[in-house]
Amino acid sequence: MSDSNLALALSEQTLRRLPEIPENEASKTAHAIIAAGELLDDWLATALELPRPSPELTAARAALLSGVTPDWPTALFAPPGAAGTALERLRAAIAKPVPAPSPSAMPTQRIELFSLLGLLRRWWPTSINA
Repeated sequence: MSDSNLALALSEQTLRRLPEIPENEASKTAHAIIAAGELLDDWLATALELPRPSPELTAARAALLSGVTPDWPTALFAPPGAAGTALERLRAAIAKPVPAPSPSAMPTQRIELFSLLGLLRRWWPTSINA
């Protein structure tokens, strides 16, 4: 982002979303990152009319952060309908899941953990007959 005014506006919006500022510095940063992500998700969900949460929203966020629309901060603060070009580029860059997700039952698998006793039990009958 090269426009300092847009960076300031985005920072202010992110800070307004913070419910309360945590005491330690690491928590402040973590909460600010979460708030910025929620701001982007809200904007993407509204602008692209996507359900929240959804795989489509995750793909839209990935497309946005990939740099396909370098002017996204301008589109974020644009009046409704004025960000058409940026949104069309973003829609075109959203990856579609291949193959389409399909729920299916997974067969139960037995989990065998390593144990010395288990090895001895498996080897014992073979070593007696040998």
